[in-house]
Amino acid sequence: FTTTDVNEIYRTEGMESQIEENGYFIIKGKVFEEGSGKLISRFGITSKNINEFDIEQIGVFKDPLEVVLDSDYLKTLSKDEFINGYAEVFKHSLLTDNPDLDFNSLIKKDFYKDVDFIISKYSEIKNEVVKSDKFESNYRKILNLGHTIGHAIESYSFISNSINELKHGEAIIVGLITELYISHKQLSFPLSDLENIKTELLKHYKVISFSDNDVNQIYDLMIFDKKNEGSRINFVLLEAIGRPVVDIEINRELFIDSFKYYNNSL
Repeated sequence: FTTTDVNEIYRTEGMESQIEENGYFIIKGKVFEEGSGKLISRFGITSKNINEFDIEQIGVFKDPLEVVLDSDYLKTLSKDEFINGYAEVFKHSLLTDNPDLDFNSLIKKDFYKDVDFIISKYSEIKNEVVKSDKFESNYRKILNLGHTIGHAIESYSFISNSINELKHGEAIIVGLITELYISHKQLSFPLSDLENIKTELLKHYKVISFSDNDVNQIYDLMIFDKKNEGSRINFVLLEAIGRPVVDIEINRELFIDSFKYYNNSL
C-alpha cells in the first residue's frame, strides 16, 4: 500500500559491494509496501545532482530480512495517502487472469472494509511473479506495467514548473491509463475495457493536465529508467486483462497520442 522512501544518503548492507558510483544517491527502498508485499527483494537507486532528478536509474536485488503487512497502520493515513497506495493493487488486478481477483472483481470490493483481503490476495500476485523470476530476466518484467511512463512522470513532477510534485501512485495511474491506450493501439487491447478502466481509475485519482512541452520532456526522461536496454525504451503492454506482453517498443508519436487520450478526461 505505501512505500517508505528513505530520502537521505544511506549505506545499506550488501549495497556497497554491488554499486560504486561517485555523487549522491537517494535509496528508494521498498521496505513497507502493503499492496505489493511479500518478497520485494529489490532496491531502486535514484541519482540526484543539480541538473537532473531521475527515478530508479540503478537497481540491485537483495532479499529483505522481513516484510511487514499491517492493515492497522493504514488507519493512520489520510484518505489521499490510502488511495495513493491502491495504484499498485490496480496494477496487480490488471496482470492476473484469476477472475476472482482481476480488475472487474477488484472494483466491486470495498477498499476500506475489505482491506485485509486485498492486502493478502494482491500481494500474493506479486509474490508469485517474483518467486518465478527473482532477477527479472523475463517474466518479472510484467510488474513494470504502468511504470515506464509512470516513473518518468514522477521524475518530471520533481523538476517541473508546470505541474505539482506527484505521489508515486498518482503518477502510476497516469502511466496505467496511457500504457493501456498504447496497448489498445499496439496489441488490440479491448477499447471497452480501456474506457471502463480509465473511468474507474479517475473516480479515485485527480486528472492532471499535461502540456505538449510536458509530454515531450517526459518522453525524454524515460530513457534513463534502469529497466531499459541502451537507447531502447521497453514497455509492458496488455493484450487483454491478465495477458501481459514484455519488451515492446513504441514510437514517439504513439506516446504523444496516449497523453492526448488521457488529457481528454479534463
